[in-house]
Amino acid sequence: MVGVYTVIFAILLRVGGRFIPFEFFRERIFIKYVLPYFLLFLLLITHLYHTHLKVEGIYLMSLVYPEFPLLLLFFFVYVSAVAVKLMRVFKHSNRARDEILKVAVRKGDIYVIPSDDLLAFNVGFLRPKIVISKGVEMLPEEERSLVLKHEYIHVRQRDNLKLLLFHLLLPDREDLEDFKAHLEIKNDSQLLKSYGEKVILRTILRFSTSSHAHATGITSSLSRRVSFLLGEKKNHQGDYTRYVLLLLLLFSIYILSAVCQVNICIE
Repeated sequence: MVGVYTVIFAILLRVGGRFIPFEFFRERIFIKYVLPYFLLFLLLITHLYHTHLKVEGIYLMSLVYPEFPLLLLFFFVYVSAVAVKLMRVFKHSNRARDEILKVAVRKGDIYVIPSDDLLAFNVGFLRPKIVISKGVEMLPEEERSLVLKHEYIHVRQRDNLKLLLFHLLLPDREDLEDFKAHLEIKNDSQLLKSYGEKVILRTILRFSTSSHAHATGITSSLSRRVSFLLGEKKNHQGDYTRYVLLLLLLFSIYILSAVCQVNICIE
């Protein structure tokens, strides 16, 4: 029964995590995705270990533990979905990158596309490249340097790769948008060390009027970035909740260790 309780506990975490507000985004992702998947994976490995990876052992475990075949099915479907999604994302990303760089002019380590609109982003996962438009080059010096530093931070922190990995967790669309906003706010917090709030706000609002603002994701994170820069920085920390998460993790490990301690595993 411990295995069934563990599965139920993982489902409750998965469902309950959606009610954690954006201000505690890291905690929400940990509770909603990382911890439930970790529990299910650890439970599956525990069961597989006691089957000795033999057909008769797997069959016997399936008869004794109803959650075992369900875990096997979930794992197979999950891995298949991740593999398909990974191939699609790489194919789409490589095609978009090639099309963009084909019309861009390289200037050092920056690629400039012939557009008067305001565009600044980076393409690629392992070796991302910064792409800006001619419109960005015509910005005032301070705003132009801010935009470039913003993109350099994204490249240095491998944010495109983080988005890819997060995307593979099969998240809700809302969570994906929140994750993008979370990365932008982290980026803005670093820019505050070199630029004032007014300069960052002015630049963000200028980009939000671009015709490509929605496509580049600026509009979806605009209100939260503005709120952060206007003084709600403390609301995005949530450090004290990590102690609660640690307790949850320890409690989960205890449940899984109890599977063998109470002798309900097949030896």
